[in-house]
Amino acid sequence: MPPYSQYPNQPASGGPGGYGQPTSGPAYGGQPTSGPSYGGQPGYGGQPTSGPGYGGGQPTSGPGYGGQQPGYEQPQQPGYGGGYGPPGGGYGGGGDGIALTLKFFPLAFLLMFFKPVVTINGQQYQVPWSKRTPIQLPPGQYHVHVHVPYLIPSQIGKADLAVNVGGGQPIELEYRAPAFAFSPGSLGTPPQKYNGIGLTIALMAVPLVVGLICCCFSIFANSGSSY
Repeated sequence: MPPYSQYPNQPASGGPGGYGQPTSGPAYGGQPTSGPSYGGQPGYGGQPTSGPGYGGGQPTSGPGYGGQQPGYEQPQQPGYGGGYGPPGGGYGGGGDGIALTLKFFPLAFLLMFFKPVVTINGQQYQVPWSKRTPIQLPPGQYHVHVHVPYLIPSQIGKADLAVNVGGGQPIELEYRAPAFAFSPGSLGTPPQKYNGIGLTIALMAVPLVVGLICCCFSIFANSGSSY
């Protein structure tokens, strides 16, 4: 005899082709534990842990919908994160100025004991002999003067030059003290010449010629007296 359920409107469970309540499939009195959702949200018990968020939550991965998207950061422009100066150097050309070299004639070696005087627009600068000395100046026109203190006369080798400074490169200048004390010095772009070399050679040659003549005269005089 087939079993009858306690309630006449519901079939009994068990037996072949029983009319009991199934263990899986869509539930008729509650909510299914799996399968498609019928209420708009899957699971009926909360929100999914992955996939796009439909309930206001943000997913843990994937493209962000509530913040800044990856790859669209504002690039930082070079040179404007620190100071406000122009990159690569200062204003006005840091290489502007002159580079001065002072020389004296090798036979006038006594000049090495006298310090030359260099003035630029009236301001004095310390410049040694035989050494290239750079002097930084802002762009503009300048008057350069050089002389050497001496015994007699008190100043020798005076030289003056007007130069225009600018362009970012130093102007190469060379000064050469004269070989003859009463000759002027030479100042300008290198190479310069030694003034007064001819007079110096003549003055050195005259004593040699006079001495040679005296020697010859004495030789002839001694040879004549021996006869």
